[in-house]
Amino acid sequence: MFNYKLILFSVLLFLKAISASAQWQPCEGIVGANIRDVIIHDSIIFIGNPGNGIFMRDVSDTSWEPSCVPYPGQTVRSTGRALFCYGPMAFNLLRSLDNGNSWHEFGDYWEIMGMDVCDSCLYIIDYQTLKRSCDDGESWTVLYPSPTNLVTKKIYAQQDVLFCTLNNVDSIYQSSDLGDSWTRLPITGLSGTVNDIYLNESVLWAGSSTGAFIFNEQADDWILTSDSIPGGTTINSFCEDEAGLASCTSTGYYRYNEEDSIWYAVNSGLESKSLYVACNIGSSVIVATASGPFIRQFDSLFWESDYNTLYQRDINQVFKVGERIYALSSGRIYFSDDLSEGFQTFETQGFCSSGKIIITDTAWYAASACGFLISLDSGMTWTPYTTGMEGIAVYDVAVADSFYYARVYVGLYRTRNDSILWERVPNNIGTANVWGVNTVNNVVFARVYGITGLYRSIDNGTTFTSVPEGGSYAPGLFVKDGVIFIIKDGFGLLYSTDEGESWQTWVSGLTNTMLICMDLSNSTDTTLVGGGDIGPGALVDYILRIYTTGNPYGEDIRDGLPLSTYPYIRVVFDDNGRIFAAPSGNGLWYRDDFMVGINEIDNDLTSQSRSQNLMHVFPNPAGEQFIVQLKENIQSGNLIVFDPLGKVIRKISLSQDDLNIQIDASTLCQGVYYVVLLKEGYIFDTKKLIKVNY
Repeated sequence: MFNYKLILFSVLLFLKAISASAQWQPCEGIVGANIRDVIIHDSIIFIGNPGNGIFMRDVSDTSWEPSCVPYPGQTVRSTGRALFCYGPMAFNLLRSLDNGNSWHEFGDYWEIMGMDVCDSCLYIIDYQTLKRSCDDGESWTVLYPSPTNLVTKKIYAQQDVLFCTLNNVDSIYQSSDLGDSWTRLPITGLSGTVNDIYLNESVLWAGSSTGAFIFNEQADDWILTSDSIPGGTTINSFCEDEAGLASCTSTGYYRYNEEDSIWYAVNSGLESKSLYVACNIGSSVIVATASGPFIRQFDSLFWESDYNTLYQRDINQVFKVGERIYALSSGRIYFSDDLSEGFQTFETQGFCSSGKIIITDTAWYAASACGFLISLDSGMTWTPYTTGMEGIAVYDVAVADSFYYARVYVGLYRTRNDSILWERVPNNIGTANVWGVNTVNNVVFARVYGITGLYRSIDNGTTFTSVPEGGSYAPGLFVKDGVIFIIKDGFGLLYSTDEGESWQTWVSGLTNTMLICMDLSNSTDTTLVGGGDIGPGALVDYILRIYTTGNPYGEDIRDGLPLSTYPYIRVVFDDNGRIFAAPSGNGLWYRDDFMVGINEIDNDLTSQSRSQNLMHVFPNPAGEQFIVQLKENIQSGNLIVFDPLGKVIRKISLSQDDLNIQIDASTLCQGVYYVVLLKEGYIFDTKKLIKVNY
């Protein structure tokens, strides 16, 4: 009997062939998922993943199942009667009235920027306008906490109290009557980016990127009370467990002891230091982390992982030092000395969630939620260097002979490397929406979104000039062995060997996609390109191609990689012919069958395993049902329908007389599916089906 889960790896995304020697293998040991939200509703736990949407399981179960959300949701809330969610790919609010089994949009192209629940009333920020619904979204009331400022920035809700902040207003607004009236609170003494406001036993707390604060009613200001938490820690949220107030932070879970006013770490068993939110489930507490959900029983101090059947972790970077391969993900570094034994967690001290690591002959440099980090012992221990940039997360770094550069949420910082004192670069790039920074022979390149793509500086970031070849938006920018590669508006790959003075075409003809990553073989005769169109609402394929001198048009090598709802390739990496690829939200995969060259592999494909175009699927898009029409008798074959997350939805055994097979689609969620014609272990045809709700 066939294992259809394994067959799935060979059928998703318009398969053309199967080769006995061509196969992607998962890198074992890279587990978990980046979970940002967790709630409980009617004995069902819901968690939110930025890339793959909402997952759910019963409190008595152990395995997570995807909730039927049309678009990837990240935040989910319950009013007690209904569920609501939204995410970066959804333009409208989504509601479920059947415990997350089906979801429906409502609204008129709302731009949801925040959502929370207070006393069964739902609050959203739509185009910076605060709205309230106390009837599960059927009707809405617009709220104005301030009569002089109508733009709401954030909302924070609890069972009995609601807080919000406004744009360009140095105040916090509090309401104890569902938003009908508001009290203004000052923010004197409160520093950093505020992530949560929480009322605990008449004491008002604020968590920010610089620590935990208590509001002093007598002095009408805020007092920092997190000296016992490691410096540079971001307070993401507050909660209450069996012992009282606790906090989820960028460096773990901390519980507050009111008697001695000290925060104590409760982190035993946590595999990641990046925690976002937590909630109580009976006699336990579950926390959403960058490594997946973790659970701790009230009578225990030990956390246990709860990411069974979840997607694998996002991988942000793959690199090699000596013979050891490293994989970087949020909050964790993995390593492998032998792929047959999988990856292990690299045990480090002082390391936190990271976006990029740079390796030089003398040090490792990391962009992290804790700021700019340096390791002098090959990543074993890390030290933050944040003077002048305290409490600011760093997303990208670059290193030159005399300067370091750090990309933050908005802008670009620099510092001399002989005395760390960070400052914004003294020009408009310092406060621009910078997407990346690189250096080549002390020339600095900044990828900027919104003001003509690529900028170049030859004076250590003091001035920048536009690079016209960069196109109209922030292009992909890659550097290898002193050669610079850029992706121009997603239409081609250019390169420069003179620090960006002149550019030539490396690979052309790349259209209708957003290219995200690339790599070269050691001999530079093989180019790997990865990416995907990740525009809102676009159900499109991701791209993964290999280009050689013998095949300048490229060969699609994506077949067999697992698929997420909005797929793209985050990372590609070549290790002497062994290729690594990291699909969004699906861990790290590798294959080593390209050692013989692309043309030999193409010739090795058997004609029996090529698509024969033997079936037609209609109507497409489909509503309540669809028909698979076969062009000839297949006999003893199978039709298999897979959903976007890899689950077998239908399996139909074919007989000699089957030419028109009617398949019920009424219970399917809106989205993309794959219909596969399988016989004797070979895939004869694959069709993509779009399911819509009319």
